[in-house]
Amino acid sequence: MKTCGGHTLIEVLISSSIGLVLILGSTQFFTNTQKLLALYETQNLIQENNLYAINEIATDLRMAGYWGINSDIKSIVRDTSGDVHCRHTNVSDWALNTDFPVSHSNNTYDLPCKAEGDPAGHADTLTLRHASSSTSEPENDYVQLLTDYRRGYLHQLSNPDESGLQSPRNYRVIVHSYFIATDTPSGLPELRRWALAKNAQFRNELVIDGISNLQVRFATPTQYPEDPHWSDQYSAGANQALIVVTGSAKLGNDLISKQLSRTVTLKNSDNNYVLKAPGAEPPR
Repeated sequence: MKTCGGHTLIEVLISSSIGLVLILGSTQFFTNTQKLLALYETQNLIQENNLYAINEIATDLRMAGYWGINSDIKSIVRDTSGDVHCRHTNVSDWALNTDFPVSHSNNTYDLPCKAEGDPAGHADTLTLRHASSSTSEPENDYVQLLTDYRRGYLHQLSNPDESGLQSPRNYRVIVHSYFIATDTPSGLPELRRWALAKNAQFRNELVIDGISNLQVRFATPTQYPEDPHWSDQYSAGANQALIVVTGSAKLGNDLISKQLSRTVTLKNSDNNYVLKAPGAEPPR
């Protein structure tokens, strides 16, 4: 009499247990891999946002105090500019204060423009003033600078008076005020800026979302070039700025944050930039 070949119950149970352990292990490995990929993607997105934000601010900072072919801001007449408004408030004196190409507040929102949402009280605000990097055709309703190498004036005209000026050039006036907004429709913190735009009005612009903090410090030179004096406040004579941005994003119930910093040379502020020859280009 032949017996039927097969596995005993114990062998089946052992095989099933081993298979179950392998399946559970594979599932756990897949889950952990997915979490790591999600974390990597989130950190990469934060880093990209940080880099974009810091590039925007750094470019503006390098230009702050550049007034075209005229290197003497005291020779530029401002009271011909016309009024500048932000949400029906006349902010001309603040916006066109060309004596101070950089204005900065430490951990507070003190801009005369009322922000949409809730501006972050833990972040700095940074206002930068300069001429456009290239000349532009005169146009009504924009604040512009008409200047030669000796003197110039602000205006909002399509046909400005060139009397007394030698081969003048026309530039747009750029004013950007950076701040962090926290109470936003997207639910994400945002780096925003007030930008001087058409009709001499300030426009609230989104620079990039996902930026939760902005900190700026300034350095003034000392007798030891390798050891400048750093401060949380901007002052005349500052020739460097340290920009620190913090990007944040949610991953499940966790908040992921990363910082990025960069040191920028202030080439134009407080006469750090002097025009050497006709036709010189704005510093980059």
